[in-house]
Amino acid sequence: MRVALLAALTATVSASLAFHRLGANSLFGDEALYASIAHTVAAEDQWYPIYAGNARYVSKPPLSIWPMALSFEMGGMSEVNARIGSAVGGVIVSMLLFALGTWLVDASAGALAALLLISAPPWLLNHGVREGVGDVWTTFFISVALLAWVRGRIGESRGLLIAAIGAAAAGSLVKGPIVFLVLFTVGLGWEVAARVLHGRRPRVLALCGVVLASAIPFTLWVVDNTRDAALRAYISAQFVGRHMQAVDVTHLHGITFYPHVVREAFGWWLLALSLPLLWRWLRAAELALLLPLWALLPIVTFSVSVSKLAWYLDPALPPLAMLIAIAVCLGIAQVRSRNLRYALVALVVGALAIRIGAAWQAINATPRQTDMHRIALAYRSAKHPALYADTPNAGSYAYREWNYVYLNRLPREAATIPAAIDRSRCSLVVTMHPEPLLQRPDFASAATRQLQKYDEREADLYLIDLCGGHFTRALPSSLATTQRLSNF
Repeated sequence: MRVALLAALTATVSASLAFHRLGANSLFGDEALYASIAHTVAAEDQWYPIYAGNARYVSKPPLSIWPMALSFEMGGMSEVNARIGSAVGGVIVSMLLFALGTWLVDASAGALAALLLISAPPWLLNHGVREGVGDVWTTFFISVALLAWVRGRIGESRGLLIAAIGAAAAGSLVKGPIVFLVLFTVGLGWEVAARVLHGRRPRVLALCGVVLASAIPFTLWVVDNTRDAALRAYISAQFVGRHMQAVDVTHLHGITFYPHVVREAFGWWLLALSLPLLWRWLRAAELALLLPLWALLPIVTFSVSVSKLAWYLDPALPPLAMLIAIAVCLGIAQVRSRNLRYALVALVVGALAIRIGAAWQAINATPRQTDMHRIALAYRSAKHPALYADTPNAGSYAYREWNYVYLNRLPREAATIPAAIDRSRCSLVVTMHPEPLLQRPDFASAATRQLQKYDEREADLYLIDLCGGHFTRALPSSLATTQRLSNF
């Protein structure tokens, strides 16, 4: 009964944090790019190869797009449908962590680990559970692959080794070869640790075989998309070059960047890792040896990369949460005084409640909406509006993905701005060049606003409202020229 209650509590809190107000914020950054491409896939029924504009989309493998496209196919394009896959994945990872903790220690450790993870800001908010990206599912597949490999080695189970191959293959079709790197480095670290501490014979060749077998689907995708020299160069830059040379100055961070991300994720809870009894327990449990390696080696590996982004560290967060939870539960169990033990439990529960409350407050903050999203919402309430826009193709940096994703979902009156606008209709124009239009007689008395920018590379966009101010009223009264991407 106690296990069932803790499982229900874990699932309820995780689902609440994952799904509450999931569609409140505008699609932004990478999720806007994926949503725009997924919308094209679903609308044009072109599932493979995937196209962004007129070019093949090879920045990410197809499983980064297909689930979102399927969601749009079934329920239409919306912020919720763009993010629902990540939210479901977040709850599943929480329950996987609960099951692992229950198996290793008890249900309390499992629940604590899952709730520490789902309430971690980098995991929940930033490119994580509440955004339409593939990092949560990549973490899930890496977790399953590592656990299946180690459990299969301990139990000499071919079925689990095959499961490790399948999980790694699926993860690579979401995020690419980084899955193989994590599986191999952590798997090799476990083989060495098991040999030193438990005398288990290493099976390095078997590990190599699992990694190579799991790489077959990704390799086939790469081969199919590298027949053209330009695509070969692009794929190489995306999956190899970006770790040797930053593709964006915002990706450049110092050596302390990932420790800072870990501190942001768990704060003072990290002090639990200093308890000696945790490390004594880890030495005695062969499967548990995986946890510190699983947490540490991705941090070390990704620190070598020139490009550093907070979500690169997502695969290390579940084992860190698990280690903290185990340390806390083992520490409380060692206390002999019942009253002191109850006091420590109350302290842990209170601290966890404050942490979850902070996460709840963050997702209930004022919705962050882009101006183009506000225009799209106003379009729905306008009477027979006519939209004109001089948008470049989807791959252009001029409009950026957070603008294009909303323009792309609205029907346009014409591919170009016509020589004369019918003023009897409610019309709006989105353009980079308003001056020539505003000199025309059909644009007399039009309301004009510059749209807010979120990136220095973004073009200056203007809204020309020929609908009696219906659209300009939907925009904020004051305009900040540029709001930094990281603050959105």
